[in-house]
Amino acid sequence: MEDDHEIYLVVTRWENKSDFLNWTQSASFKESHAGPHPAYIINGELANYEKKDLNCQRLNFSLVDLT
Repeated sequence: MEDDHEIYLVVTRWENKSDFLNWTQSASFKESHAGPHPAYIINGELANYEKKDLNCQRLNFSLVDLT
């Protein structure tokens, strides 16, 4: 991670992938993502995660810096 900028994380939840893809093709998506963007927004990355149902009493996890 670079020290000269901040990272913002936006999290959304969708019922299924099809709903998300349909939203990306909607007029409201296109309107809200139309340029120009502020100069401080250089790029964006998209990461997709699927929620898995776990039948566990206890979960142990840690956050790992992948940069």
